[in-house]
Amino acid sequence: MQFAGDDFFDIDRDAGTIWLNQAYRKAVNGGRRGGLNDAPLIKSLLFLLAEQIFHGAHLGPRDKDNLEMWQAILTAAAQVEKSNREERS
Repeated sequence: MQFAGDDFFDIDRDAGTIWLNQAYRKAVNGGRRGGLNDAPLIKSLLFLLAEQIFHGAHLGPRDKDNLEMWQAILTAAAQVEKSNREERS
């Protein structure tokens, strides 16, 4: 999914889905095209990180803080990886 912003991921609690920003697909996949079953390690780790976010009726302050922190860290890392990949091309 292509996002309007630079965020690495988005969470849709209602649908029980974690979306990855398509802008980082090649960087995450080592330059290969992305698909439904690509980046299994990244997707698994992100699921393990955010799995508890899907429990309960609402997000508490701690959940919101964690999501914000994970987003900042993963987005910064993805931007560096994307930049490095573009420099090598």
